[in-house]
Amino acid sequence: DSHFTNLESALVALGCRECVVPTETGKSSESRPLYDAISRCGVMVTERKKTEFKDRDLVQDLGRLVKGSVEPVRDLVSSFECAAGALGCILSYAELLADESNYGNYTVKQYNLNSYMRLDSAAMRALNVMESKSDANKNFSLFGLMNRTCTAGMGKRLLHMWLKQPLLDVDEINCRLDLVQAFVEDAALRQDLRQHLKRISDIERLTHNLERKRASLLHVVKLYQSGIRIPYIKSVLERYDGQFVPLIKERYIDSLEKWSDDNHLNKFIALVETAVDLDQLENGEYMIFSAYDPNLSALKDEQETLEQQIHNLHKQT
Repeated sequence: DSHFTNLESALVALGCRECVVPTETGKSSESRPLYDAISRCGVMVTERKKTEFKDRDLVQDLGRLVKGSVEPVRDLVSSFECAAGALGCILSYAELLADESNYGNYTVKQYNLNSYMRLDSAAMRALNVMESKSDANKNFSLFGLMNRTCTAGMGKRLLHMWLKQPLLDVDEINCRLDLVQAFVEDAALRQDLRQHLKRISDIERLTHNLERKRASLLHVVKLYQSGIRIPYIKSVLERYDGQFVPLIKERYIDSLEKWSDDNHLNKFIALVETAVDLDQLENGEYMIFSAYDPNLSALKDEQETLEQQIHNLHKQT
């Protein structure tokens, strides 16, 4: 509509931080409601030349960036009047094609406004859903009250998303409530899970660094340390014997079992245990195991010889 309420609801639900618009748009009085809607959501506006909003070579570019076949994405984008030009500008502005590590790592989906309750910026402020800079303490917001047990960034981000995207599907709402009830009624299950989840790192950021080829050996080891906790978490969940056993199995155990077999996570764990000198972690050192490569083995022997010579000189002194 003329007040861009749908756009505002989408910006709130998706947590958008930046919006790219054509430069000429800001000069039109008709576009003032658009800028007002974006501003109310605290989203930064970036103006680009109108010539950048083009769909030339878009299908070819998407073929490099998206996972799987490009045909469904092409059909989806072509079904919306302005989508192709907007997407072309985003690819140019973000310079995604300049980094080959981006190839094959993206998906393009249609966001359905009817999937969740629509909340505009005024409703979010009135209900104190998210934290505000003016809050005296974190308990002034719903997010602050509920964010007491999130031990990693991915838990906070998930809670953030759930609060901004309230469910409408009754079955899904009841399913989530049943899961909450299962954990509330079983204190032992809750405490045991909490002990293991405390040792889980931010897996989303770790895998993102790996995909972008920006990960160090430290990131690999942290992902390994999180991965070896999965069997313990699965074991705790399997001990649950309450009324929601089928739901726990469907939502958690089946997925953990699928992704932790020898063709997935266990393969990664075995590779790390073969390649990384885990004994040195106690000393705060992250290094490749010397026996993994003959050259590393020779360097290790040379290092130990030098260290022994230093030790002998120290004793003589």
